[in-house]
Amino acid sequence: AEDVLTLPAEYQSGISKRPLRYMDEYGEEHIYYLNSMSQGAIFILVVECLERFSYYGINFSQTAYLTGEYNSNWNAGFSSIEASSYVST
Repeated sequence: AEDVLTLPAEYQSGISKRPLRYMDEYGEEHIYYLNSMSQGAIFILVVECLERFSYYGINFSQTAYLTGEYNSNWNAGFSSIEASSYVST
């Protein structure tokens, strides 16, 4: 973080968490993290957790739907093993 202070003022944003600033040719200001890998890793972990959560939620409900647990009048004719293998593919 001390190295940022040696940069010219036009490249400093003044924000402690995102201290780097870049102005493109269109006059738009872009502010960057010094260590963006940690932010990216956290984002990837959150996305993976949400992906697993949605998969298991859909797998459970769709298997129950295909075996006719929700409505006994409607049944796709699947056993629980067939429905589970159908959903997982």
